[in-house]
Amino acid sequence: MEMLSDLEQTVRRMKGCDPKPDNLPDYQKKLAWKQQEVRNLREISLWNKTYDYTVRLLTISFCIAAVFSSSI
Repeated sequence: MEMLSDLEQTVRRMKGCDPKPDNLPDYQKKLAWKQQEVRNLREISLWNKTYDYTVRLLTISFCIAAVFSSSI
């Protein structure tokens, strides 16, 4: 998240200082990639899942752990 805000700030500064900086497209690509990465991480985060989904996931994890621990 910190890197994303740094990139956003760098792109804003580059646009404000120089009308046509040479490396602006590179920074814009990096910024778009980081924004997509943050969006994907937020989507898969457990904080965005329902309580039922989280309990179901935890139950499945316990069942798998129980199967493997009993077979040892």
